[in-house]
Amino acid sequence: MSFGVFGLVRRDGGPISAKTLEIFQADVSSYSGNIRADFLCAETAILGSIHRGEQGACPLGEAVLFSAAGRLDNRTDLALALDSVADGGADLSDRDLIRHAYGRWGADCVNHLRGDWCFAAWHPADRRLVLARDRFGPTALAYCITPAFIAFSPRFLTLRSFVKHPSDFDELYLAQRLVGWHPSPGDRTIHPEIKLLPPAHVMVVTPEQTRIERYWRIEDVSLCRFRQRQDYADRFRELFDAAVRNRLVGDGPFGATLSGGLDSSSVAVTAAAILSRSAQRLHAFTSIPTTETSPYTGPLFGNELPYARAAVEMAGNIDHHLVEGRSLTPLQGLRAMLSITGTPGYAVTNFFWRLELQAQARALGCQVVLTGHLGNPGISWVGSPFSLPLVQRLRRIGLGRCLKELLREIVPTPAMRMWKDLRLSEDWFRTSAIHPEFARRIRLRERILDDGGGPLSPRAKDGLTHRLKMLSPEANSSSAIYTEMGLQGGIEYRDPTADAGLLEYVLSIPDHIFIDQESGLDRWVIRSAMTGRLPDVIRVNSKIGRQAADLVPRLRGDAQAMDVALDELAHGPAANYVDVDHMRATWRSIQTEDGPDILRQADSIIMRGVMAGQFVNTYAADRA
Repeated sequence: MSFGVFGLVRRDGGPISAKTLEIFQADVSSYSGNIRADFLCAETAILGSIHRGEQGACPLGEAVLFSAAGRLDNRTDLALALDSVADGGADLSDRDLIRHAYGRWGADCVNHLRGDWCFAAWHPADRRLVLARDRFGPTALAYCITPAFIAFSPRFLTLRSFVKHPSDFDELYLAQRLVGWHPSPGDRTIHPEIKLLPPAHVMVVTPEQTRIERYWRIEDVSLCRFRQRQDYADRFRELFDAAVRNRLVGDGPFGATLSGGLDSSSVAVTAAAILSRSAQRLHAFTSIPTTETSPYTGPLFGNELPYARAAVEMAGNIDHHLVEGRSLTPLQGLRAMLSITGTPGYAVTNFFWRLELQAQARALGCQVVLTGHLGNPGISWVGSPFSLPLVQRLRRIGLGRCLKELLREIVPTPAMRMWKDLRLSEDWFRTSAIHPEFARRIRLRERILDDGGGPLSPRAKDGLTHRLKMLSPEANSSSAIYTEMGLQGGIEYRDPTADAGLLEYVLSIPDHIFIDQESGLDRWVIRSAMTGRLPDVIRVNSKIGRQAADLVPRLRGDAQAMDVALDELAHGPAANYVDVDHMRATWRSIQTEDGPDILRQADSIIMRGVMAGQFVNTYAADRA
């Protein structure tokens, strides 16, 4: 098991200081769950691998220092392609195979590796560093580069130790977090000096230049055609089973998140079926509310426990664990995650129960937890209604939406911008905590209107275009949070729904196949593939769940802490970025009113606002 690579290379040829080694050693000592690191030290470079188990950093002959981390899905095929590997690589770890692959093909080895992995290779003769990471998956590789050196690590906070004179944080990034506009491109972080290496990219650094190249394009998939509709579901099931099976390697027991939704339930029951063949059981973890959620969910449902229990009962070898979220309040979870990642994140309302889930998994001895967070644009794609024949399209979405989409196609771009301008009212920011003066100062409204991918942009009528936008490596950097959480809790997160081969296949399926033309039910491919494996209460369920649906009662029970938090924002530099008066007015409403709008305000105004504000105050204090 491994979590990532780290290191620092002197581009200017200077020596590695003792302080550099101390920073990395102190970082590794903060990890949990018997996680350790190997170090390779040279005069101008230090490389390491974070892992639990065998060594991941080693010399590659005399000419290269090499460090790798990860898990390979194609061990057998890779070993056969490597002439230098004896006995099919049976005695070699995955990291050893990656090292041999680099020795054979150099940076081009990325085209031969399948799985979740990353590596660093330092060539001292020409002072050349090669960094690379997998196509998709919960891998994190951040870096900080200057004319004198490049440092890299899975953790932002580690890299901040190497920034002597940090500049101000990226204000646009903070604003995007506040209003729910996903930052792009995917190499950005809130720290201008620190970048992320996106999935499916190779980075080559020399004293003279830095080159970053994308080596795999998910956009290049070709449509597949089967004679029978059921063939699409059958092939999906084969690939999905392989994706789950490939992630059940290593020492158990294994865990999985189980929300009761289609994605996580499919992962959990499939993992349980595979483990049953070797008489093993699966630990599954379900977050549950502690109070009634119906006053806040509207047409959604806030308690997924009945669905999760149905999956557990049908599987037969799942040990079910309920995550009540009592060890941390939402505010404490927010602060804890900020201390782990050093950056304001999305899904703030879920942090408290995610950290409790992780603690439960670790207490049970789990080293691996399976997730399914990349399902919506991939394995459980709903299908675009515009892929259907006209009559069925009208029946599904109505004449009004069809005409609206037609207008979007024929209206010129300047006119479309005028329409967005009218739609975006002057007080649009009141649905968030952003300070209006801050929004005006950075011209946020104009930037949203000019951006083709901003929060006002209509969903692409072509289903494949929309999905590719969600799945492009440049836009898909959210997996870094799982690596940083895992390092803190001693858990390795693996996501079968992020399997590159599986994603290539589901993107190759014609869009109309995802909708059952007889019943109109969406997500047909995975629903059909899970027949006999998932109970119908989950498999054909069309309702949508709402996680942390009891957020409002939880915040009310921690009212004094919320008052203190708002006071801290009001008396710190955060007051220049978040509208504390608006947040306090919203907080007063939350304390006395119910309803779905109140839950949305608790999430988008209060929790996001506190997260952003606490980041600003902490950032300013660290620089003082």
